[in-house]
Amino acid sequence: MELKLTLHSEKRSQQRGISQSNIKKLICFGKRFYAGKGCIAYHAGKKAIRSAKQLGVDLSDLKNQACILAQDGSLVTVQHSPRIPKYWKAA
Repeated sequence: MELKLTLHSEKRSQQRGISQSNIKKLICFGKRFYAGKGCIAYHAGKKAIRSAKQLGVDLSDLKNQACILAQDGSLVTVQHSPRIPKYWKAA
């Protein structure tokens, strides 16, 4: 899976210490949310970590991290998110 990064997401992933391999794990195993303007957010909360563990994948190092993808599949940003924003809706 090739990940298209925007300049903003590249900068933020470096600043926040979230690697591309971790971003790919978030996309594969994180909980999906509609984040507005056609974007999809992936969040690694307790439930997502528990579900991934049942599949043999350890996401504990990604706890409370999220990434947001645009409609075209490019990565918009990555963030540390201990709480899911109210405007994110379950997908």
